[in-house]
Amino acid sequence: MDVRYPKYPTMINLTKLDLTPYEIQVVDSPLYESLIVGLQEIYWCENHLIRTLLKLDNASISREVRSSVHAYLESTKHHIYRLDQIFELLDEEINVQHCESLSFLCRTAEESVASTLDATLRDERILAAGQKLSTHEAQAYQKVMEIASNTGRVDIVKLLAETLDEENKTNEAFQAVKQMRSQKLTAAA
Repeated sequence: MDVRYPKYPTMINLTKLDLTPYEIQVVDSPLYESLIVGLQEIYWCENHLIRTLLKLDNASISREVRSSVHAYLESTKHHIYRLDQIFELLDEEINVQHCESLSFLCRTAEESVASTLDATLRDERILAAGQKLSTHEAQAYQKVMEIASNTGRVDIVKLLAETLDEENKTNEAFQAVKQMRSQKLTAAA
C-alpha cells in the first residue's frame, strides 16, 4: 500500500531547540517576504521623510504650521525607533528598500515649497504636503499591518497599530491647522 503524507511547509525555522510561539514562523514564504519588504520600505520612508520635514520646518513662517511640522518630525523619529524594535522582534537585519512613491511625494513637496515666494501660500503648501505624506505613510502602515496579522504576529501588529494611529492623528492635526488658518483668513477678509 502506498502511503502519502500531506505536504507541510518546509520553511519553518526550527534552528532553536526551545522555541517560543513567536519563533515558530514560516520564513521565506511569500507572505513573510512581503512583510519584511514592506517594513524595509517603510523604514526607508521614515528616514527619508526626516530630511524633507526639516526642509519644510525651515521654510514655514507661521507658528502653527511650524509646530505641526515639528510634531510630525518628532513622531517620525519615534516611528523609526519602533521599526527598529520590530526588526529586532523578527530577528531580521534592516536592509532598506527604496520607496519611489514617497520619494516622489517628498521631491514634489520640496520643489513646491521652494518655488513659492508668498509666505502664506508656502505655509498652505507645507500643510498640504504634510497631509499627503502622512496619508501615504498611514496607507503603507495599514497594508503592512494586514500582512503582519496574516502571519500571526500579534506583537508586530500592535506596534504597527500604534504608529498607524499616530499617522492618522498627524493628518488630523494638519487638517485642523488648515481649517483654523482658513477661518482666520475668512474673518480678516
